[in-house]
Amino acid sequence: MKLARLVIPALFLILRIFSAVSSAAPCLSGDEINKFEQQANAAYQANDLPKYFSFYAQDFSQFLPDGRTDLAQYRKEWTAYIGEGNRVQKLSSRICTSNLAPIRTPRWPAT
Repeated sequence: MKLARLVIPALFLILRIFSAVSSAAPCLSGDEINKFEQQANAAYQANDLPKYFSFYAQDFSQFLPDGRTDLAQYRKEWTAYIGEGNRVQKLSSRICTSNLAPIRTPRWPAT
C-alpha cells in the first residue's frame, strides 16, 4: 500500500509532464523560418517601421559598432534615422540556411 502511495502520484506527474510537452507549440520548419526572414526583410526594405519592429522579440539585444543595444534603443535610433529622411533603398541577402536543433540541446553555454 505504501508503494502505491508513491507510485501513483509519480505516474500522475509523469503523465502531466508528457501532456505539457506534447501540447507545446511546434517548432518552426526551415521553410517557415525562411518565410519569416523574407517578410521581415520586405518590411525593412519598405521602411515600414511598425511592421519591421513587430518581427523582434521584446527581449531582443544586439551588438552594433557603438556597443550593445536593446529593442527600445534600436527602435528609437532607427525611427529617428528614418525620420530624418533616410531610407533603405534596396536590401539584398544571401540564401539563408537554417540548421534546426532540439530546444533541449543548447549550442552555447547558458549565461
